[in-house]
Amino acid sequence: MSGAEFAESGERLDARTIREWGRRYSNWRRFGRDDELGTLNFITRERVLAAASLVRSGLVVSCALPFGAADGDADAPGGARWEPLVQTARDGRVYNDRDPAELPAAGVRAASVDRFADGVVGRGVLLDLAHFVGRPWLDDGTRILPADLDACAETLGVTID
Repeated sequence: MSGAEFAESGERLDARTIREWGRRYSNWRRFGRDDELGTLNFITRERVLAAASLVRSGLVVSCALPFGAADGDADAPGGARWEPLVQTARDGRVYNDRDPAELPAAGVRAASVDRFADGVVGRGVLLDLAHFVGRPWLDDGTRILPADLDACAETLGVTID
């Protein structure tokens, strides 16, 4: 797929398709019945060391919005806060196929954000999709499909693992 064909695959994105993707790409139970980390399980000590070996300038780039930022409302799509995995729900179940009725009302501990209180460190990959398609920015609502990300990464010679 070239940049000119970006986000124009014609694939329908309706509720049924999105539900199917949710089932197809779900990581529920992937790491065991009692898992509370999800794909953070992939961030092993070996991967952290490998990521650290790539550091050249020491520049740290935050992906967070400052507290009080006008567009940083926690309920906004671009809000910057960690959501616990247990708040991820589908078909009446919460993360890792748990029954929400079994969770305590006074403070959920399962799959809580405190599970990664020591931080999340790894190799970050930024794909500048607007630049990839020769635009200064992408309009709100621009559809970005997995094939678009793959094409951009391939063109840039970037591997995502």
